[in-house]
This record gives sequence, structure tokens and C-alpha cells, in this order.
Amino acid sequence: MEDVRSYNELLGNEKLEQNMQQKLKQRVKEVENNSLQTMATIAHTIDAKDSYKNGHSERVAKYSVEIGRRIGIKGNELSNLYYVALLHDIGSIGIPDAIIGKPSSLTLEEYEIIKTHTLIGDNILKGIDIFPKLRDGARSHHEHFDGKGYPDGLKREEIPMNARIIGMADAYDAMVSNRSYRKEYTFTEVKKEIFRCRETQFDPLVADILLEMLDEGFNISIDTKQQVEDFDSTSDNILILQRLMKDYAQDTYNNIYKDTLTNVWNRDYIKKYVDGYLSTPLNRGIMFMLDLDNFKSVNDIYGHSAGDNIIINLANTMKEIIGDIGIISRIGGDEFVVFFPNEDDNDYIRIIAEKIINAVKSKIGPTRKGCGVSVSIGIAQSDIAINSFEKLFDNADKALYYVKEHGKGHCHTYDDREFSLHNDRGVEADVLYLKKKLEEDGIISGAYRVGYDGFTKIYQFVSRSMERTEQNGILVLYTIFETNGNLLDSAVLAECMITLETAIVKSIRKGDVTTRYSDYQQLVMILDADKHNGRLVARRIYDIFKQNFGEKIEIKFEITDIRT
Repeated sequence: MEDVRSYNELLGNEKLEQNMQQKLKQRVKEVENNSLQTMATIAHTIDAKDSYKNGHSERVAKYSVEIGRRIGIKGNELSNLYYVALLHDIGSIGIPDAIIGKPSSLTLEEYEIIKTHTLIGDNILKGIDIFPKLRDGARSHHEHFDGKGYPDGLKREEIPMNARIIGMADAYDAMVSNRSYRKEYTFTEVKKEIFRCRETQFDPLVADILLEMLDEGFNISIDTKQQVEDFDSTSDNILILQRLMKDYAQDTYNNIYKDTLTNVWNRDYIKKYVDGYLSTPLNRGIMFMLDLDNFKSVNDIYGHSAGDNIIINLANTMKEIIGDIGIISRIGGDEFVVFFPNEDDNDYIRIIAEKIINAVKSKIGPTRKGCGVSVSIGIAQSDIAINSFEKLFDNADKALYYVKEHGKGHCHTYDDREFSLHNDRGVEADVLYLKKKLEEDGIISGAYRVGYDGFTKIYQFVSRSMERTEQNGILVLYTIFETNGNLLDSAVLAECMITLETAIVKSIRKGDVTTRYSDYQQLVMILDADKHNGRLVARRIYDIFKQNFGEKIEIKFEITDIRT
């Protein structure tokens, strides 16, 4: 279902690109004296999709400017390089959030989707000729000097110089940033990696300049500040692009944070807003969690189009009743969250909740075939301890669960005592709720794929358990490299690691765990196994990998007992 949803999102984004191109063309003659800061808005919006990329586009632009300056690029060409680099990842807007922010490593299919961001960016910037070579950075920053990059397989001087510079700056910023599966590289590791990929991934001229900058102690904040400030921010071209980017940033912001079906905010927005609002100690608020009753029956009998119309009507009903006193968001399916900032009057909020419940009964109500559609609402209030979206959402969800268990079609306010102190039914309901939440993602087939931090915690738990039960388990570490002993080109390495992880997940049991240890190593924990059995499993994974890559890529594995 994830692949289908990702594909559908891509189709929707194709239409979005076409609309944006039209808007860009319509506004290309407009000039407005905006500040240069608006130029960076789109870059920050792009980076916001991935928590590990905060400020990435601006840093890449500054690295690129310094590399370009040392190569001999001057004047307008240098300022153009800055803007081209600032927008190099604009195509990431078209990649589903579930893939961009995935905490574990990607599947082959997901990696192929990620690679399309170069083409999406090229399409978005197509037809904008006020800046020379604006598309070069978006399309070609993942091309490799030896021709093994994407999307066009360009090599050497076929790759635009701007793209060669941006590709180097982009790779460097990735090396010195944390990822979910690895820590940032050390200074020594960075230099070793750049030198290793010199003449394969990177233009040797550009790589040597960056190595020179590192040896000199280059500081991005100090050494590029004046250079960027000196760019001409009053030329017509820059003013036009500023306006285009401001408008595009708003479109992009809506694309990221608005629900496409109902045009209310989505989960990402409401979470950011509530967390930000409640981070101020004295701020208080109340949250609804709202869910349609018997909605599945409507979809089953009348189809999803009828279901979509009911969801749209519900959203419009809430807008009419709530107005601007609350922030409405759809968090998925038929579930909505409403947050009322600066509000602590539960009685007033219950009146609003009951208005929504009654309006749904009168406007939607029972269908001809007996599908009684109603709405249930859980209410929760923030306090000193309940000071984040997740905590408030959890309490509202518990209150909603209480409504569902007691007749549906009404509202209930969360009370700590009701769920934990007063009666056995309350305790039982809370335990059942927790069990339901733990199981709601379903049973995962194959091994668990987790980030390295999660793997560490699981290992510590398993190790302690084994001390008591005298069970055993093994750790297997896989390492990939070229047959001549060298490390691999990054694009080939990424494909190898995805293939290896897929083979691991399919070969070991659902109770076992795997994580990406480094860019070229995968770690596996196999439970209830000794070295002999573990070696059989490890060899099976090895054979699957070799079937895909043959003798050109080498892989080795090492095994040790968890209990030693």
C-alpha cells in the first residue's frame, strides 16, 4: 500500500508541477522590491521535509560560492551560482514525506523514487530563463565525473560546471551531517572520502579546492558572509525571482502542510504548531480528536467517492462552527484534530463539540441503506505536564476510545483519574487502549529494520534477557567492497546496501533485527541461534547478494555470539 500511495502522490505532484510552471510563467514579468531573504524561503521549506537537512540548501549554496570563487568565477556568474545551488533540491518537494523522512534505510523502489527529485526539480524550473543555467543544479547535481551518476549518466565536462561544484558541496554537507543510520563523519574521514571519490564521483579540480579549504580551516559562517551580502539584490532578474520564489514557497508550504482533499491543515502542521505553542510554559490549549463512526460501511457500500464527499462535508461543517478560534487538521482517513489555543474552558469547548455532533447528524446522518454516520469526539486539555502535541494527542485519543467503547456519537473529556485510579474498568480500558495502539501498525513480516539507536536499545534488552534465560543469539556484520579491496562509488554502494538489506529482511525471522551500521556495513541480530545455525543463515544471505552482483562486488560477514 505504501508503494501505491507513493505512486499516487507522484501523479498528484506531476499536476502540481504543471500548475506551478504556469504560475511562474504568468508572473515572470512582475517586479516587486522584496528583501533578498525571501529568496531563501523556498530552500528552508524544502529542507523542512527532512529533519536531518535543516539549513542544508543554504549551506550548499555558501560552500558552492567559495569553491566557485577559488576556481575563478566572478560577478553575476558567482551570484547566479549561489541561487542555482540554493534551489538544487527543489525537486524534493515532489517526493512523499514517508520516503524523505524514513528513519531506516530505503528499499530499491524507494531509492528509485528518491532519484526522481532531479527530474522533478528540472521540470519545476523549466521555462524560467531570467537566470542562466538555473536548471543545471536541480537536474545534474547527482551526476558523477566518471559517468555513473543520474539522471543522464553525464561524465567529465558534459556535466555543467555549476552542477559539479554543487554536487561536491552537497556531498560534503551530507558527510558532516548526522543521519538516522550513522553519525557525521570526522574531519579525517571526510578528507579520506573526498580523496577516494576524486575522479570517480567528484571533479578532481573541485575536490582539490574543497580539500584545500578544509586544510585552511574554512568557516562557512565567517568566510562567506560578506560574499553573499555583496550580491546585487536590486537587479530586475533577482527581484523577479524573489517574487517567484515567494509565491512558489507559499504553494510549496500549502503542498507540504495542507490536506489535499479538505484543504485543512495536515498532521505535520498541527504537530509543529502545537509543539511550538506549548513550548511557552504559560500557554494553554484544548484539543479535539474527532472520528466518524461506521465510516467503513459507507466506503464498502457506496464507494470511496461517497466517503470522500462525507469527509469534505465534515471538514466544511467544522469550519463553519469553529471559525477562526481553532486550528483544524486532518490526520488521516476519517480522523481530525482541532486545537484551540489560549483556551481552558472545557464547558465552552464541549458546547462546540456537541454542535458538530448535532450538525453531522442533521447534515449527513443515516444513509438509505442504514449506514448510520455519526461523529465521536475525545477532548483533552494541556497543563504543565501535558505540554506537547504527542502528550495532548494521546490523552484526546484515550478519551475518543472511551466514547467508542460507550455507545459512540457523543463527546468525552479526558480525566487522568478515570483512566488510572478510580475503578477496575478504567484500568482495563487503558490497558486495552495501549494494546490496541501497540498493534495498530500490524505484524511486520521478516526482520525488523530499525535505526542504529533503536538497535542499540534492543540489543541491551535482549542481552539482559539472555542472562536470565540462558538463551543465545548472534550478531552478524556484513561489509561490502570492490573485489580489488577499494570502497565503492556512492551510487553503486547505495544500490548494493539496499539489495543486501532486502535479502536480510526476507531471509531471517520476524523476531530478528537489522540496522545500517555505516554506509557500507549492515548489522544483524539473530535470536535463539548459535554460531553454526547463524552461519547457515548468513551464508544464505551472502548467496542471494552474490546472485545479484556476481564477482564484481565483494561481500564478507563476521559472526559473534551475543552471550560471550
